[in-house]
Amino acid sequence: MTNKLDDQWQAIQQKVFTKWVNMHLGKRGKKIEDIQKDFGEGLLLASLLEVISGEDLPKMNKTPKMKIHKIQNVNVCLQFIAQKGVKLWGISSEDIVDENLKLILGMVWTIILRFAIADISEEELNAKEALLLWCKKKTAGYDKVKVENFHNSWSDGLALCALIHAHRPDLIDYNSLDKSAVRENLQLAFDVAEKELGITKLLDVEDLVDVPKPDERSVMTYIAEFYHVFSANRKNEIAGRRIGKLVDMTKTNDELKHDYETKAAAHSKWVKDTTEKLGDRDFGNSLEEIQKLVADLVAFKSEEKPPKVADKLSLASLNNTIQVKLSSAGHPAYVPPEGLSTKDIADQWDELEKAQNAREEALLAELARQQLLDLLAKRFNNKAGQLEDWIKNQQDELNKEEKIDNLEAAEQKLKAIEAFKQEYEQNKSRLKDLHDIKDEYCKNDGKDKEPITDRANKIQSDFDALNDLVNKKAASLGDSLAKQQAMEELRKKFAAAAKEYNYWVKDTVGDVSSTVFPDSLEGVENYKSELDANDASVTSTNDEKKANLDDLWEQEKAMGITNNPYTVFTNEDIATWHGSVNDALAERQKSYDAELERQKLNEEKRKEFAAAAQGFVDHLDSRTKEIDGLTGEPVGLIESIKSTYAEGNPEQEKLSALSNMQEEMGKMGIMENRHTPYTLPILQVNNDTLSRHVRNRIASLEQEGALKKEYNEQSRKLVDWIDATLPSLRSEFDNTLDGARSVKDKWTTYKTTDRAQRGLDKIHLETLYKNIQASQEANGRPAFEPEEDLKLENVSSKWDQMTSEEKKWEDAINEELSRQEKLYMQVKHFHSEADELDKSVEKHEAFLAAEDNISTLDESRIKLMTMDVFDEDLEGSTQRLGGLKTRGDKIKALNYHNQSEVDDRISGLEGKLSAIKESAAAKRETLKGENDNQQKKENLRLDFAKKAKDYDQYVRNAAIELSDKNFGTTLEAVEATAAKLDESDKSYSDASNEKKAACYAAADELTNNGITDNAHTDKTMDDINKYASDLQSAIDGRRAAYNDELQRQKDHDADRKSWAEKAQSFVDYLAEQRAAIKAVEGSPEEKATQVKEIFKEGAEAQAKLEELNDMNTAMRGKGIYSNDHTPYTMLALQKRLTQHLNAVNNTLSFFDDEKEFAQREQENEKEWAKKQEVEQRRLDFEFKCKDLILYLDSVHDVLTDPINVTTVEAVQDLQKDYEAAVAGIAEKKPDYDALLTELEALKALDVDVSCEVTTAKWDRANADADARKQQLADALAVQQENDSLCKQYADKAANADEWLQKTAAALENTSGDLDAQLQNLRAMNMEEGRAILAELNKLSEQLAAANVRSNPHTEFNTPSLTARINEVEAGQKSKAAVLEKEILSKKHSTASPEQIEEFKEVFAHFDKNHTNSLSKLEFKSCLQSLGEDPTDDQMESLMKELADVVDDKQQIGFEKFLSYMIKITSDTTTENEISAAFRDLAQDKDFITADDLRRSGMPTEKIDYLLSEMPAFEGVEGGFDYKKWAASAFAR
Repeated sequence: MTNKLDDQWQAIQQKVFTKWVNMHLGKRGKKIEDIQKDFGEGLLLASLLEVISGEDLPKMNKTPKMKIHKIQNVNVCLQFIAQKGVKLWGISSEDIVDENLKLILGMVWTIILRFAIADISEEELNAKEALLLWCKKKTAGYDKVKVENFHNSWSDGLALCALIHAHRPDLIDYNSLDKSAVRENLQLAFDVAEKELGITKLLDVEDLVDVPKPDERSVMTYIAEFYHVFSANRKNEIAGRRIGKLVDMTKTNDELKHDYETKAAAHSKWVKDTTEKLGDRDFGNSLEEIQKLVADLVAFKSEEKPPKVADKLSLASLNNTIQVKLSSAGHPAYVPPEGLSTKDIADQWDELEKAQNAREEALLAELARQQLLDLLAKRFNNKAGQLEDWIKNQQDELNKEEKIDNLEAAEQKLKAIEAFKQEYEQNKSRLKDLHDIKDEYCKNDGKDKEPITDRANKIQSDFDALNDLVNKKAASLGDSLAKQQAMEELRKKFAAAAKEYNYWVKDTVGDVSSTVFPDSLEGVENYKSELDANDASVTSTNDEKKANLDDLWEQEKAMGITNNPYTVFTNEDIATWHGSVNDALAERQKSYDAELERQKLNEEKRKEFAAAAQGFVDHLDSRTKEIDGLTGEPVGLIESIKSTYAEGNPEQEKLSALSNMQEEMGKMGIMENRHTPYTLPILQVNNDTLSRHVRNRIASLEQEGALKKEYNEQSRKLVDWIDATLPSLRSEFDNTLDGARSVKDKWTTYKTTDRAQRGLDKIHLETLYKNIQASQEANGRPAFEPEEDLKLENVSSKWDQMTSEEKKWEDAINEELSRQEKLYMQVKHFHSEADELDKSVEKHEAFLAAEDNISTLDESRIKLMTMDVFDEDLEGSTQRLGGLKTRGDKIKALNYHNQSEVDDRISGLEGKLSAIKESAAAKRETLKGENDNQQKKENLRLDFAKKAKDYDQYVRNAAIELSDKNFGTTLEAVEATAAKLDESDKSYSDASNEKKAACYAAADELTNNGITDNAHTDKTMDDINKYASDLQSAIDGRRAAYNDELQRQKDHDADRKSWAEKAQSFVDYLAEQRAAIKAVEGSPEEKATQVKEIFKEGAEAQAKLEELNDMNTAMRGKGIYSNDHTPYTMLALQKRLTQHLNAVNNTLSFFDDEKEFAQREQENEKEWAKKQEVEQRRLDFEFKCKDLILYLDSVHDVLTDPINVTTVEAVQDLQKDYEAAVAGIAEKKPDYDALLTELEALKALDVDVSCEVTTAKWDRANADADARKQQLADALAVQQENDSLCKQYADKAANADEWLQKTAAALENTSGDLDAQLQNLRAMNMEEGRAILAELNKLSEQLAAANVRSNPHTEFNTPSLTARINEVEAGQKSKAAVLEKEILSKKHSTASPEQIEEFKEVFAHFDKNHTNSLSKLEFKSCLQSLGEDPTDDQMESLMKELADVVDDKQQIGFEKFLSYMIKITSDTTTENEISAAFRDLAQDKDFITADDLRRSGMPTEKIDYLLSEMPAFEGVEGGFDYKKWAASAFAR
């Protein structure tokens, strides 16, 4: 598929390029038939280049016969192309001559790019982009056209048609084209281009339609011809654009003026007529007339006026538009006819607004007066009727005679008098309200003011007269009240005192019987004084209460009282109770004596445990000293310690005995022991301390043994080496030089290997010995004494002996080597000696040249030792040189004929040895320096090894110390340990961090000095980190153990607290039961039943005690024997339960006695109650009737007052009052029903009673409530609607204010350039403000129609907002006009914003490297994309004019580019410039024709307008006078 497409493209290119070549060759009367063959001689190719470049090529062979001549001609052409900056990659003269079609087409395409489109080579992309961008811009906005490439974008013909229509709309009717008619569209474009534009038809329809992808080069070649043709017409296009702009403006301005004058005349007439109507003040004199006039005004404001306001704003906007257009074009300002200017109309509107506001105020004032008078009259009549009814009822009640025959009746009647006084005071406010209504009605000159005043005065007189009737009746009732009070008071006093004494005796006997004594000897002994004091207090109180009752009994007898309905107790009962208290006190004294004896026995047992605990502590101290006194070497000493300690069995036996003793104390109830600080857990901790001490001692001894073993092994190894090496140190010489040299070499090897390593072993051994001794001293152990032959001084002696023997053997080797060399030198002749010396020199040089790779101190030391051996060899060579000189002297004495050769050789050897000595000295210095460096590294290794070992040892010791888990045996002790533990943790952590940091510092030193190995230790930083981790783990372990112990102690303490709480709960439970039993009420039988239910035979109390006992047993199992959280023990609690059981039984017995007394009281009270019941019911009935009547009168005003409110809240308040009244009536319904029931019951008992008044008022109140509900609902609906309108108005007013503030701020803003300010000003939505104002006017009219004269939701009003909006609108128009004028006077006013934006976009497109500048080629491409096509000479001129030199390159910046583009594309529209534009189109004629206008590219409708408007040019048929038309256009 690809090969086939390539073939198609090649065929199309061959055709298109042939046509293009012939199009240019035709200018010289030449053409080609076959592009593959006709360029072979070079002559036609040269003609093509001369035509398209405008230059002459060098002289060529006009009659080339031979191939070489043709190649030379073609070479001239290719060189010419190359001179134009075109690189022909892979194309040679031979290819053209040989008719290589593919390369020939490539050459032609390159020529087209360079001369027809743009520069090629590395800038080819710019050329293509510029042409594509030009096409995009010219076809932008055309329907169904989207140019994205030079192949498929052109296949349907629409893009070509759009390109032609964009420049010559008269040639193609683009809107009539059908996208599906591809071939027709293409043929139309080809034909129009060839016929009307002179563009050769390079392509055929099938070239674009019958291939899947048209050939890009062929399409570009064809499109480039359009570019050149339209670029040549650029001047006409600019002229047409300027004239078209003036046409648009002139037509628009004429239409706007006519529209304004028509609308303004009609609007002015309406304003004047309406103002006259609003001045009428004939309102009439009735409420109905006023209401109709108000409705008419509301309708005017909401329906008739708003459209007229919109008309006014529209007129102002239209006038401003006209003025701005004329001003910006430099035309004279528009002056409307008289009376129709915006100012004239605004003045007319001001008069209308004043007339409207004045009429509205007058109407509302009269409406309010009429409504107020009507409301006041209704409210007065309502309240007056209520007061008159109430006064009449009270007069009847106060004049009635009363019969009083008992105390209760008298009291009830007096209460009725007080109730009346209260009701009387309440009605004073109702009377005041009546007078206030009357006064306000008269103040507003109501028509019925005189009868209303008379009625109010009569009600006031009757109301005041009620006081005399009340005082008279109150005096009569007071005398009847005091008669029975004295005897009644005495009966009640005795009954109350007897009952109180009865209960006091019961409680006191119970309390005495329940006394609990302290649970310690001191407590019991100290309690004696408190017990005696309580006995005395109880006895005294008992006697006082009996004496008081005896006195009251005597007073009753003296007053003749023989019965007492309030009690059944007599003076005999009082005497019995008195004796029972004295008996309980005596029994408590016996119990105290028994408890005192028990506590004395417990104290002896505490002392016994204290002595045993102290003995165990002393035993532990003795055992510690015994173990610490043991001595010996580690292995034996460890066994001695273990044997002596005996796994702690002696201590366990003593602890077991103490545990048994503790258990015995627990059974006796002993929970604490002040005679000793030790408890069983504390003794166990002390025992654990001894065990830990033994373990730590053994661990320390094991470490000591390990170090000693290491020393013995290392020292034995060194001594054995000395003993083995010393006998074999020497060997026999074979009396030859080679043998001597061999022995010497072996000796050197020995010294630098085995011997050097053993020297290091000796140093390490000395360091180990010092470390052991330091450790022994630190641990208080005796100094280390190795075996005799392994003592350090003996090992050093052996070493010294070895060193001495080595020295002797080395001297012998050197002596033998010297002897052999001398013998050899005597044998050999001079040259042999010299050869040997040369060999030695070579060896010396090789040694010195060898690279010394030293990484350890041992290696540097060995290198120095090797250097010593080298120096010895070098000294031997020097000596041999001396011998060689001597032999040379001998040769010289023999008058050797080639003496110079001998001398030169000696001189050369002498120079070499001298240089070797210098090199050797330098190398020694280097080795010394390296040795020092290695010594430093070794010291660093030793330093790290020591610090790592110290850290290791520290961590081991710390781990042993951290294994101590003794934190105390109580919660307080463990919690107190926390601070010490924190300090200890910090100390260990700080020390660990310090040692770890020291190791890290030493490791960093190793790293910084390139040290990666360390023979002195196998420890790495991973080990260091592990030590830190191990120590932290030990710290964390101890902390965890502490937390565990703390938790254990907390758990123990929680157990103690839990037991204490439960013990207290048990005590409280008993107390609660006692309190509950004391609080029981009811009959004796009921109280006895309640007590039994509470007590439940003591089962619950017994269960609680058993639970406490189980907990106590469990706590002892955990080693908990004391409890500071409670004073109670199990024995004490058991005693309390026993006492409680006794107290309950006593109470039940008391209730049996009380039962008998209660029966007697009931019989006594029954007869008394029956007598009072009927009278009390009658009195209660009458009071309830009065209460209900009083309540119904109190809600009457709420249910009947006229409704005259103006807010939702006011209606809601009335509804709340109404709902409260209705709820109150509903609450009273059961009372009313009960009154009716009671009425029938009393009548059945022949009691004279009635409730007719009550029933009448009840029925009226319910009827009023039903009517009031609908009245309030209707009023609420009205006020809610009004309030909604008020809120809507407030919201809109707030919106208007916000819009005004925002718009005013925007008007004051001067930031940005003038264009930006004008753009922002034009962006203001003034219609938004007018729309809000229209809504406000509509809402105002609705509020006025609803008689709403104030708005609590806002402070704004429509007139003020209207004035502010008018002011802002005028400011916007004024500022816009000023800005437009100012902008027109600025530098670049001749270019439209759209043009400038286009220039920016194109510049950025070709500014590939974003430097804000363009190169020459980029600049040319940019111009081409904008339709400009400068020549090379023009480009050179432009670069000189516009370019700046940046980094030795010419670059054009954006500002210069923009100025140039504005200059060449200016669309100014002054009269002279318009005339000049017409002249350009007319080709300098004084008249213009229709054909001239069509060449401008203007739309047809504009051309038709000009032809219809322009006057004919005198004397020329078909000519038009464009100057006259331009003058008339600028005059209006």
